[in-house]
Amino acid sequence: MPVPSDLAVRYQRDGYYVPIDAVAPKVARGVLDRIDRVTPAEQARASHPWLYKSYLLLRPIADLARAPGVLDAIEAVLGPDIVAISADIWIKEPGTGRHVSWHQDAQYYAIKPMAVVNAWVALTDATVENGCMRFVPGSHTSGLRRHVNRPNSNNMLSHGQTLDPPVDEARAEAAPLRAGQMSLHHGYLAHASGPNDTDGRRVGIAIKYIPASARPTGGPRMTGLLVRGRDHGHFGLERAPAVDFDDAAVAEHTRVMAPHAATRYMNF
Repeated sequence: MPVPSDLAVRYQRDGYYVPIDAVAPKVARGVLDRIDRVTPAEQARASHPWLYKSYLLLRPIADLARAPGVLDAIEAVLGPDIVAISADIWIKEPGTGRHVSWHQDAQYYAIKPMAVVNAWVALTDATVENGCMRFVPGSHTSGLRRHVNRPNSNNMLSHGQTLDPPVDEARAEAAPLRAGQMSLHHGYLAHASGPNDTDGRRVGIAIKYIPASARPTGGPRMTGLLVRGRDHGHFGLERAPAVDFDDAAVAEHTRVMAPHAATRYMNF
């Protein structure tokens, strides 16, 4: 799948790009099917939330994080040496009121330079009606802004993190996607998503990438999955699973997640 010719320019200008054809719809359906077949027994094997860093437990998600259609677009923005630092599953069931408040991803990651790129890969169609992502163009140029924690049972963020002062929602643009497409956005970009007001599900995976040349600046040691190019030695390297939820996969997920449990996984 060819990389859009204007991707790098628009990403630098706006802080995001949408849509990008990442994988075939049947691939997206296959990943979704495996997520739906995760059993209670498999979930119980994980000592930490299995929806976080899910590429360490599920081989289809590790394969998605390394898919050429995804990485070619990431390379256009970050360069050839790429590390995936998370792959988190986001599910909005119909009529639940689940939403994501306005925030920046950069608050989660202590690295320099701040070059986190979030690839949001749609496993189902994401529409305005079912709560697709919304972005404020150009908001990545203001750096890291103040957040306050406003816990809410319907807010999908673990602490209810919310930008304060609030964003000007009149400037926000919706980012609808078809299954198999993705959006990219910068770690400083203000973004949110509304509730699912339809009778169908909205499911996607947020895969966050950094250049291997970036350096951690604090917190527990960050680790990641080298997905393209060479390692620069700044992060601990993770191992993708050979078999879903087997002993080795669960042990690797536990090893990686345990140092971050005290902060409720705010910094991977």
